Amino acid sequence: MRKHSRAFVHLFTHAMIALALAACDQKPLISPAQLVESLTKHVYVPLAQDALVKSQELAAASNALCDTPSPEALTVAKKAWIALRTPWKQAEVMSFGPHRLFPWRTESRVDFWPAREEEILSVLEGDQDLSAMSAADTLGAASVGMPVVEYLLFGDENTLSALKTQERRCDYLLVATRGIEIELQRFVDAWTGDYQHELLHPEQGDQYKDMHEVFSEVVNNLTFTVELVREKKLGAPLGMDANNPDPTLAESRFSGRSLQEALLVLKGAHDVMTGCYHDRCGLGLRDMLRERRSSLVDTYEELYADARDAIKDIPPPLTDAITTHPKEVELAIDAVRALATFLQVEVTQALNVTVTFGGTDGD
Repeated sequence: MRKHSRAFVHLFTHAMIALALAACDQKPLISPAQLVESLTKHVYVPLAQDALVKSQELAAASNALCDTPSPEALTVAKKAWIALRTPWKQAEVMSFGPHRLFPWRTESRVDFWPAREEEILSVLEGDQDLSAMSAADTLGAASVGMPVVEYLLFGDENTLSALKTQERRCDYLLVATRGIEIELQRFVDAWTGDYQHELLHPEQGDQYKDMHEVFSEVVNNLTFTVELVREKKLGAPLGMDANNPDPTLAESRFSGRSLQEALLVLKGAHDVMTGCYHDRCGLGLRDMLRERRSSLVDTYEELYADARDAIKDIPPPLTDAITTHPKEVELAIDAVRALATFLQVEVTQALNVTVTFGGTDGD
């Protein structure tokens, strides 16, 4: 008996050692703090910085256009506006903090959409002094920002002639582009300074009570962003609720880029899932899912691809498709809905995040 007892102790000891070694080899789960820090470094801040650079290029192109109006200069300015929209639309996935919080409130000053043509025309036809660069500070949200610049560059087939003959139009263009640049500089300063500190060290600030609340903000905003594509960017112009198509509710309707921008917003959400923006890669929500419920990763990839492809199947521009190809728009809405529901239910549960109500208002 004594011999068997010694053998049992020997085997038991080896088993415990093996378990201990296995535990040492097992990597700890990714923490919310690690995830938020990585997304801030690899996705959020680069997006904000790219948007600022593109706004500076747009301001320079607009100045060149107004100095010497020509078809070539107009083309450059239009391309600069489109180039700015790329990082800015992807940045909708970070529509919290400086996007909406005082004192920044960048979103309303930079991208109050859909464009209110009557507000823009009231400034063009008014007598307010637009020669001073500070004029943007005295105009309302619907009278400044990227939709205004879009209207001034794309909204009239006689844009070049108008820029040549209407000094006020150029004054307005320069005020609007300079205002965007100023707002995005503040945006970058917040994301690299005070707000980043609040996000990464919530216990030292008054915006969040702890890191779980910060992490919940990140995850919930991801789900709200996808839902925004369904409800506002596709559903509203189609007349999803009122059964009455309305092209004036389409985003970027003057440039005809509503569908491209819906895809960019989805791409921004995908960046947060993967943790990658261009050649910068860190931790993404997908990495956390692999640790907690790995089966969800493949489902996400399929649903994201379905939503992306369904939007690509809509013949552009969206302002025409809502009446000429409504079925394709409806199919895209359904595909985006499936992705949004998956994120709101399966992903939030797997990541232990409570779903909160978020704004889906594009204003």
